[in-house]
Amino acid sequence: MPPQSDRRTKAPGSNLVYLGLTFSFPVEQSALASGKILTWTKGFNVKNAVGHDVVKLLQDAFDRKHMNVKCIALVNDVGYQKLFPFPMS
Repeated sequence: MPPQSDRRTKAPGSNLVYLGLTFSFPVEQSALASGKILTWTKGFNVKNAVGHDVVKLLQDAFDRKHMNVKCIALVNDVGYQKLFPFPMS
């Protein structure tokens, strides 16, 4: 029997691995696994990505490489900076 962590991240009866993506850039999140990139920060600039769904872009890349990965959740940690604008120690 696989370790507990393997059972939780793989789909039953397959080699599919579920992924939760933490994205540290501003997105407009419209669903659990969907969010449009609003802008790039921190010196990053990916051409033609702004306005597109970050989960779809990532899933398309996995699919092109024939990887058995399914992104099922998007967590945007930028919002937490708005809730806690001071250093947490």
